[in-house]
Parts: sequence; structure tokens; C-alpha cells
Amino acid sequence: MTESRGVQVGDERLGTRSSRTGPRVGVVGLEGAWSTEALADAIEMRTGHRFVVELEGVVADLDRGTVFSKDLDLGGLDALVVKKIGRD
Repeated sequence: MTESRGVQVGDERLGTRSSRTGPRVGVVGLEGAWSTEALADAIEMRTGHRFVVELEGVVADLDRGTVFSKDLDLGGLDALVVKKIGRD
């Protein structure tokens, strides 16, 4: 079992999975913003994965057909939830 901000991931009482085999879902939002972090935490509790993606850091390579955020290949995720795209 792993710990995430005081919440045990994989706790059967929370209805979460005990391993990191759940769907890989990223949250597009503002890293550090309470609502983005709360949504990412809730998704992590249910899936075992946590990815926060800031749109301004996303790079698309159209020749290769890839989209990355830092070292994360967004094409390898099962879904993206758009929380907030910009600061304004």
C-alpha cells in the first residue's frame, strides 16, 4: 500500500484498487491549484495513478504523431480530464 497526502491508496474501504493496474487518467489543469490537485487526488485514489498536465508544457510532434508533457507520453494515457486550461 502506498501513501498519498495522508490517504492510503489501495484501501478496500475507499473502493480503490490495491495495485497500479487501473486506468491511466491525467488531469489537465494548473499544477498546485487546489481544485486540480483535489481532482488528481480523487482519481489517484480510484486508479492508483496520478498525472497533472499543464497545457503550457505540452509539446506535439506532428511528424512522429506524439504529444508529451515533460516525460509523459499523453498518447499512453487512457483518458484526460480537462479541469482548467489557462490561468485567466
